[in-house]
Amino acid sequence: MGVFRYVLSSMVVWFHLVGGHMCWGYSAVFGFYLISGYVITYVLEGKYKEHKTVKFYKNRLLRLLPTYYIYVVLTVLVIVMLGNSYVLALPQNIAQYGAKQFLNDLVLGFFTDKTNPALWLNGFPRIVPQAWSLWPQFVFYLVAPFLVRLHRYSKKLYGIFVTIMALPPICFYFLKMDFGTYGYRSLLGVFVIFLVGSCIFYLKDYLPKIKYPGILFSVLAFAYVGVVTFWGRDYISQKQIYVAFVIQVLIVASSTQLSLKGIIGRLDRIAGNISYGVFMGHFMAAMLVQIIAERLLPIDEMPLTGKKFGIAVIILQTIIASAGYYLVEKRIEKLRKKN
Repeated sequence: MGVFRYVLSSMVVWFHLVGGHMCWGYSAVFGFYLISGYVITYVLEGKYKEHKTVKFYKNRLLRLLPTYYIYVVLTVLVIVMLGNSYVLALPQNIAQYGAKQFLNDLVLGFFTDKTNPALWLNGFPRIVPQAWSLWPQFVFYLVAPFLVRLHRYSKKLYGIFVTIMALPPICFYFLKMDFGTYGYRSLLGVFVIFLVGSCIFYLKDYLPKIKYPGILFSVLAFAYVGVVTFWGRDYISQKQIYVAFVIQVLIVASSTQLSLKGIIGRLDRIAGNISYGVFMGHFMAAMLVQIIAERLLPIDEMPLTGKKFGIAVIILQTIIASAGYYLVEKRIEKLRKKN
C-alpha cells in the first residue's frame, strides 16, 4: 500500500496548493485513517500481542512526532530567514507568531481556542496546519490496544461497538450537518473509519481468494481516482466522498492478497516510507518553490502557479522527504524496533 499512500499524500498537496478537485483532500485523509486502522491492528495482533501497550505507545510517538517536529522547525526557519511574503495558505496572523505559538504547535495546537465541542479533540497548528489530522490518530492509538483485547474477548461485542461508532457519521450525513466540522474533523465523524480498517484485518482470511489481485487492485485504484476527480470539481459532495471511501475499503482489502517482490516491492516500500514526509512538509516546500521560481524565472512568468506549481512542490517535497527518511526517520526506526 506504499504507492497508494504516496498518491494520497500527493492528492492532499494538490488540493491545498492547486485546488480544483474539492474531494481530493478530504478523501485522502479518510484513506490515511483507513490504512492506519488496518496497520495498527496488524502490529497489535503481531509484535505487541503480549500486552506490550506502553511499548506500542512509544513506537507510535516515535513514528509521528519526530517528523512533525522537524517540519515545524524547518518551516519556522524558512519564514524567519526569508520573510512572511512567501507564506502560502498559512494563517494570515503568522506575522505575530512567537514562542507561545511555537510551543502550542509542538503539542499540535492542543491549546488552540475551540468554541465548537465537536472539535475539542482536535488541534489546529499554525505552521503545519494539516497536522490537525494527527489528533484523531492519537486517540485511536490510545484506545486501539483495548479494542484489540475486546475483539479477543468477544467478537460480537466488538461488532456492536463498531456499529455504535458508525451511527454518528450516519446521523451527521442525513441531518445534513456541516461535513467539514462534523463528518471530517470531529472524532465522532471519523473514528469508525479506523475501525473499518481494523475490521479488514480481522476479515481478510475470510475473503475469497483473488486470482489476479494486482489487476483488481489497479482497476480499483483507477476507479477511485475517477470518482474523486470527475464527480464534482467545484463543491464538496459527501456522497462522492463516501462512495470513494467504499472503493478505498476494497483497495485495502485487495491489497492484503498482494505480494510485491523485487524492485516493485522495494519501490512500494520507499513510496510508503516518504508519504508521511510529503504530507507534513508540503507547505514548506511550496515556500521554497516560490523562492526558487522568483530567482530563476523571468519576471513575466511570475508567480509560478497552477499545475506547474503543484507538480514542482510534489517533486521538491518528494526529494526532501526522501532525504529526511534516510537521514532521520530510518535511524528512528531502529529505536522503534527496540520497543
